[in-house]
Amino acid sequence: MDHVQSSWKEDTVLGQLHNSVDNVTFAVGEALTNPTDRAIQNVEDMIERANRSVKMALESRGELEPISQLQEQLRQSVEKFNTLQQLARINTTTLPQLFYGVGFFED
Repeated sequence: MDHVQSSWKEDTVLGQLHNSVDNVTFAVGEALTNPTDRAIQNVEDMIERANRSVKMALESRGELEPISQLQEQLRQSVEKFNTLQQLARINTTTLPQLFYGVGFFED
């Protein structure tokens, strides 16, 4: 493979990583505003794809600043998603139990 083909392939890998990370950010935002099972599954799928893209980019390009920045953006999105999942667990298990005790729901 000549230098032009190699550079084009590496740029494509970096572009795919950028798209994957943006997709995770968008999917997390969607799940935050509408935390359905489908939205949460979509985020999980997007994170999986983004992690594969990170791996490919690191194998192809090594530790470059653009990759590090995208990894950090992905890490922050995953952190937000983990917070959402924790809140969803609290809302579905703890809150109904609390409200039964104060008359919001009938026993």
